[in-house]
Amino acid sequence: LFRSWRLVDALAQEYGVLAQFLGDEAFMALAEAFIDAHPSRVYSISKFSEPFVSFLMDNTPYSEKQYLGELAQLIKALNACLEAADAPCLSVKTLAEIPEQNWPSLCFTFHPSVRYFHFNYNIYAVWQAFVQEKPRPELQKISTYCVVWRKALQSYVTSITEAEALAFMQLSRGSCFADVCEAVYDKGLMQESQTAHYVANLLSKWLNNHLL
Repeated sequence: LFRSWRLVDALAQEYGVLAQFLGDEAFMALAEAFIDAHPSRVYSISKFSEPFVSFLMDNTPYSEKQYLGELAQLIKALNACLEAADAPCLSVKTLAEIPEQNWPSLCFTFHPSVRYFHFNYNIYAVWQAFVQEKPRPELQKISTYCVVWRKALQSYVTSITEAEALAFMQLSRGSCFADVCEAVYDKGLMQESQTAHYVANLLSKWLNNHLL
């Protein structure tokens, strides 16, 4: 019994925003259902909670409330990015030294800690309200996008627009600068004359935030 309570408490600590969202009673029921389905056979709490997101997404009644799995995904990513592999970030100086005529063929790699999410609910807004202790917005079924990453020893998350999300996905797949610009234009998100400047500004922002 003591071990069960310890595991429930560990889940509540790790997924505190989800616990607040559900309330004590509902979260307790969720935690107990998860522990029954995945009894702890390891010493590490982090290993014990590893299947938690999958449990929410694959098992009723929780899978019928997709926003619960999405919120858990965001929380897990914020924790996991702190343990992601390290890698040098691209410097402004290095980018500035690249001749302008070489930009169309430039490709970029995101830092290993970076995670991208396309949610079907306004999950970032809900998470942000709890963290900042502000009134919770109404839960809305709407396509939203966000990115999680680590800068120094701190995890960060921000919402991004559809155009930013498209550029991010294109870069993640190995597309070069010119192809990213073309994809943004083809999607009808902005005028052709604006795309190169827009994508260049995105790269500058991501570089300054240590995503690249």
